Amino acid sequence: AVVIKVLAIYGGEPFELGAFELGGISPTLTGVPQVLVTFELDSERVLVVTAVDHSRGTQAGLTIKNVTVPPAEIS
Repeated sequence: AVVIKVLAIYGGEPFELGAFELGGISPTLTGVPQVLVTFELDSERVLVVTAVDHSRGTQAGLTIKNVTVPPAEIS
């Protein structure tokens, strides 16, 4: 299993917004799983973080509401 931690940095200090575990990951030839993590922030300040294991298609995610992000940080 892989633990995905979602961090934010405010005032130069990191803090954890949330975390989740992606389990059932198959070993790869190099021993490193290939996991794609995506972040989606909508206009309602809801952040959806999703992780997918490429080899098995296993998926897990986390939804965080009321995320405060300075407009200059959104691209």
